[in-house]
Amino acid sequence: MQHEINAESLMSEQLALERKNLSFDIERLGEYYYGGKEQYAEMKRLYKALAEDPILRHDPNYTGLSRADRMVESYKRTARLHQIVNIIDGETNSKVLSLLPDIPNANLHGIMFVPTLINLGAKAQIEKFLPDSLSLRILGCYAQTEIGHGSDIQSLETTATYDPETEEFVLHSPTITSIKFWPGELGLTANCAAVYAKLIVKGECHGVQVFIVPIRDLDTHKVLPGLEVGDIGAKFGYATKDNGFLRFHHYRIPRENMLSKYASVSKTGEFKQKGNPKIAYATMMKVRLFLVCYSSYGLGLAATIATRYSIVRKQFRGSDGKERPILDYELQMNKVISQIATSYAMSVAGRKVKNMFMTMMDNIQTKNDFSLMMDLHGLLSGCKACFTWDTLSGMEILRQSCGGHGYLESSGFTNLIQHAAAKVTLEGDNTVMLLQMGRYLIKSLQRATQGKKIDDNVAYLEHAHELMQEQCPAKSKDDFDNLELVLRVMQVSAASMLISTTNEMLKYAEAGIPPKEIFDVKTGLLIFDASKAHTYCFTFKSFMESLKEADEETRKVLKKLCLLYGINKLLENAIGLAESGYFAKEHFAMLKAKKSDLLASLRPDAIGLVDAMAFEDSGLKSALGRYDGNVYETLYEWASKANPLNKEDPNPGFMKYMKPIMGKNVYTPKL
Repeated sequence: MQHEINAESLMSEQLALERKNLSFDIERLGEYYYGGKEQYAEMKRLYKALAEDPILRHDPNYTGLSRADRMVESYKRTARLHQIVNIIDGETNSKVLSLLPDIPNANLHGIMFVPTLINLGAKAQIEKFLPDSLSLRILGCYAQTEIGHGSDIQSLETTATYDPETEEFVLHSPTITSIKFWPGELGLTANCAAVYAKLIVKGECHGVQVFIVPIRDLDTHKVLPGLEVGDIGAKFGYATKDNGFLRFHHYRIPRENMLSKYASVSKTGEFKQKGNPKIAYATMMKVRLFLVCYSSYGLGLAATIATRYSIVRKQFRGSDGKERPILDYELQMNKVISQIATSYAMSVAGRKVKNMFMTMMDNIQTKNDFSLMMDLHGLLSGCKACFTWDTLSGMEILRQSCGGHGYLESSGFTNLIQHAAAKVTLEGDNTVMLLQMGRYLIKSLQRATQGKKIDDNVAYLEHAHELMQEQCPAKSKDDFDNLELVLRVMQVSAASMLISTTNEMLKYAEAGIPPKEIFDVKTGLLIFDASKAHTYCFTFKSFMESLKEADEETRKVLKKLCLLYGINKLLENAIGLAESGYFAKEHFAMLKAKKSDLLASLRPDAIGLVDAMAFEDSGLKSALGRYDGNVYETLYEWASKANPLNKEDPNPGFMKYMKPIMGKNVYTPKL
């Protein structure tokens, strides 16, 4: 690893001391975090390759570039990244996104376009388009979102009208709100798009279908006639992601370009549905899975920066007269170590969801079995919302924990937070995601009440009403050292909120209010809270059950992290416990006291918990998060040598505009 070349004598004395006194083996913990020995070794090789590559490694001068210059630099980095890891590999792609200064320009080709082609294309279509897609002669994007519609797919307005005389589909954007808007890679990079449009055949609408649509010449890269295509402009972040717009003017494509594994149109204009139309959601679910899996890495990067800085940074003197590391203060421990626990929890739960997704796709492709889709769709919706929100809010907490230096772009937080902010919104607004999870939970509770089988992740709902009769057995804070008890408390909390929600819905139904009105207008807040509670319960249970994968020494520190995660979520979302009557007043005090104990117990191991994630300095892109602890030296070096504003003395703008008005008589105001 890059930081291994640093001599220990150059390392912060405090960091070196804490690394020598860890209660566990970093290698074993890293293997757990990444899901196995091979996976951990692969990640370290990948991180090292990026850190050592002269084109891909971090350059502090990069942040001073304009957006146009960053686009050029990003294309250069994307081409180099493809040579190293193959950007078509969506799995590897997701692992490197946070380690580069900007998102690779063509990453959605492998994450969204190619899977859409494979999942929805007939054999002949895959044979026609896939070879060029794998060689990047075809470089695709995923054009679903429009100016007027995002999450509401069924209301998309772009039309694809079949013309039997020419055996072509005519794509058209009939309104301003129907213009495709936001698809990544569309603005400048892609030459082809997987376009979602309403299929019109013989005047009848057959729902939203997917079409492979050429948008640029494969040789000249010029936009094709009949299209308006461009970049939508600067955004809150993602400076080099060319999110684009696409407007169709009666644009024609061959009949064979409608992906037809599950739906097709004959030459004479006969529409045929050949399978479950829900398969179209598979690509969206895969992207949500990527966002879920990314979250742990993104938050882990931020936690690494804050942890190292909080050990190096010393403020205020203790009773011994010595300044102490700010991580020794309980409030700082809470800010930093709580986010470490969340990163570990999301890492484990993300792997579990990923395994469920792979099983679902295998069942669909080999058996045409869609039975797992409803459960996984609900779970992914909840995890996407809660994980991306927790990542964004956690990063901001960590940034603030680093004081004024955390506000510098050289802290590394700016890039991380901008990337995380985008993930909260893309591929499904988080509020909508939790409402979708809520629908799933309500249906699951109804099925459980009827004695029908429900998925293992909601199995506790089979006894939801019995849970409401229980009372917490804890007599002291030490009773909450029991993982099973904490899980039980989380299940009671989630079940209580869900039952309260369904009771309210029943009350409104008896008053004659239509079901859609009840769901959309009357009970949204209740559904939202119940969905969050279930998602955190699932995450905690996944974390708890995975502890058996670790050796005994590693398991001890992981148990503390697991407990801290669960207790944090219970305290942050306490309404279910308060309303259910399961908790007495003193139980909340016990939880708080147990949390305080856990933070103090985890404090000596904090540096090892983030070192195990194995992020290179180049991937962190942070003066504050250096492995060797040389924070202040790096801050000054980057400020004095890498800041383009310091390259000219005096500043030409100042001399041109400010200097002429200095020392003159006071100007008479003109207003």
